[in-house]
Amino acid sequence: DVVDPGVFEHDSPINVGHWMQKPNTHFFSCKRLVHDGQGIPRYLVVSTTHIMDLEAHKTKLNVAKLKAWNALLDLDKVTFNKKDRQVVTFIFKAKEEGAKPRGYMYVMEEKMLERSVEC
Repeated sequence: DVVDPGVFEHDSPINVGHWMQKPNTHFFSCKRLVHDGQGIPRYLVVSTTHIMDLEAHKTKLNVAKLKAWNALLDLDKVTFNKKDRQVVTFIFKAKEEGAKPRGYMYVMEEKMLERSVEC
């Protein structure tokens, strides 16, 4: 099943092939939108308990860097952009009292977006 998130650290190398073969785990290719509107190639890995945001490694095949790891129970809201249905935002509850919720924006191809909603 899913490894305890405490095992991984930000930018830890992740074996993409391992996660693609796990049962009840869904793998989505997408781009994460950053503040300047640029899209960075990412993979979203959704298990029964967590969502991982992985950045593809620039030189190694089937290796990615862990950029974010959140419990599904912390997922507060999922929104879709009215002007561009391929843009989806995941909003997670704040980890500390008084902190702001964390939101991550992604661009997904239509077929990936449909699969992610089903999941």
